[in-house]
Amino acid sequence: MATAGAWERLSVLSAWRETRYFDEQEQAALALAEYVTGISDSHANTGLYESAAEGLTPGQMSAVSWMAMSINTSNRVAIGSSYKVAPPGTARNRATKTRAAVRHIFVS
Repeated sequence: MATAGAWERLSVLSAWRETRYFDEQEQAALALAEYVTGISDSHANTGLYESAAEGLTPGQMSAVSWMAMSINTSNRVAIGSSYKVAPPGTARNRATKTRAAVRHIFVS
């Protein structure tokens, strides 16, 4: 796995399968998040869910699923209500808190 900074990893997140920036556990989490996000298109896919289960603990699977659902819900509400994006700089504090919460889940 190649070493990359946070911004490099974030910039290739949409192509996570084609990079070497994410380890097996992170790939399992990303696959699960994509599965939860696209479940209305793909419906139940036990193979993908079981594959994620191999790389994550039940608690991590629950956390990833809930984070994906929460973000998806927020996006749908924001899009549906024509929510205006915050000015540059104000989102950094929220991003820092989110990163800390994610680290706590995977490090604990």
